[in-house]
Amino acid sequence: MIGDQLLVKIGQILNRFNERYQSIAARTGGDEFVLAWPNQSLNTIQPLLRLIIEDINIQAVVTDTQTVAGCTCSIGAVDIRVSKEKDLNAALAMADRALYQAKAKGGNHIEVATPMMAAKS
Repeated sequence: MIGDQLLVKIGQILNRFNERYQSIAARTGGDEFVLAWPNQSLNTIQPLLRLIIEDINIQAVVTDTQTVAGCTCSIGAVDIRVSKEKDLNAALAMADRALYQAKAKGGNHIEVATPMMAAKS
């Protein structure tokens, strides 16, 4: 129940960013989301990703029996133009590998996919 409430709050945060920064967000399953900013570079987007992390960090979920606060967030990012990936699934796989590297570093990290990540299956 708390997890569901937190996912709703994260969805609300992402919707605000969609409206403000012309991004596209979709939940891909579990607690993972995909964000896309058409025609934007990672240099432009990384400060926005940091703002998303900060917004998620301050979220609290309150139920009748407990309060959960201080949620962390890890982000894997890929710039399709830099990666030269023409296949969206391959680009998403690169972002997923970057996400798991960010998770390995602990909460609140952003990891950018590198061209070397494309070679891994």
